[in-house]
Amino acid sequence: MTNEYVKIYGERFYVRNEKLNLSNQSIKRIEEIIGLENLANLKTLELNNNQITKISGLDALSNLQILELDNNKITEITGLENLVNLQDLVLHENQITKISGLDTLSNLHALGLRNNSLTTTKGLSALTNLLRMDLGNNQISKITGLENLTNLEQLGFYFNQITEITGLKTLTKLIMLGFIGNRITKIKGLETLTQLEYLFLEDNQITEITGLETLTKLTDLSLSNNQITEIKGLGTLSNLKILALNNPISLDLLSKIRARPESSFAQQCVQYCVNGKHCVQYGVNEIKHRYDPMLRGLDLKFFHSSKAYWLSILTYDRWNIFQKNLTHIANLGKFSSLTLSFAENPPEITDWSFLLKFPDLERLVIAHLPLHKLPSEIFQLSHLKDITIEDLLIK
Repeated sequence: MTNEYVKIYGERFYVRNEKLNLSNQSIKRIEEIIGLENLANLKTLELNNNQITKISGLDALSNLQILELDNNKITEITGLENLVNLQDLVLHENQITKISGLDTLSNLHALGLRNNSLTTTKGLSALTNLLRMDLGNNQISKITGLENLTNLEQLGFYFNQITEITGLKTLTKLIMLGFIGNRITKIKGLETLTQLEYLFLEDNQITEITGLETLTKLTDLSLSNNQITEIKGLGTLSNLKILALNNPISLDLLSKIRARPESSFAQQCVQYCVNGKHCVQYGVNEIKHRYDPMLRGLDLKFFHSSKAYWLSILTYDRWNIFQKNLTHIANLGKFSSLTLSFAENPPEITDWSFLLKFPDLERLVIAHLPLHKLPSEIFQLSHLKDITIEDLLIK
């Protein structure tokens, strides 16, 4: 065990495994940390949730690899010149207005500047080894100055003011790119990002799916809360597994997928949010020949990891839909989980033989139902591993 420690207001804080955690200590100035200058071998320093206004007093920590200053009152990036071995820098939730003072940090792999007051992306050109960067929740309207960041793999611009995707052509190693909550009207400027696997474009003003033809490695495309009215422009995306859409996409449009057997969607999953509330995942391979709009009222999810459906019946209306479409639903494929829980207006179920239509059930939840004994059909489910019974209304 190391005996190295620092003092803050007379209290000792010890170094553990080359890491020093000084978060939540009401520190206003780093210079208040007595003995910090003696920790030449320190690798990780956590100063989150303090009241620090300026980065200073770190010159002696030349071996530092991780520095966290989340949720302070920092307005400018300074005092990092000597930290040439720094790999992770976290500055979320501060008051930083511009990116500066990073020119010597050529070994930086991760940079977090979420929830600041940035209006520009300039000042990053020296970070040629950067792999991950989060610039979410700022006031950035245009992407510039990223040309040298050719090793970037993950980049997030969530909740900014970006209207156009530009300045990313050289970032050909990008795997994940996020623009949730911006003002983008058209998908373009992504042609060279052929390694991209995850693209998040929710909450924008996009009206048409275009500009994705070269992104053949894309597995996850999220376009919820836009103004898209037609599903097209996805024919080359042979690896796509998840397409997230919601209103105003109609369920009729989803049914067009099943009419295209040559579609690259054949083995994929489409997530559709009904009325913006309940998300339903459809395994397209399962549903393309069985698609039925009557299922829109059910909370039906398809899980690729288990190749099975999870079904939740939570309202009287859903129970009626379930009863009317029982055979159709059971024929969709394997079901591993069924939940019957009614907070209001519970039905009185007298015939439980429907359970036998789901012989692969592994999990069953029964709640808020009038019962005087367990249905005998439960004991015929040979794969059942987990039964949850709660708040029964004893008759």
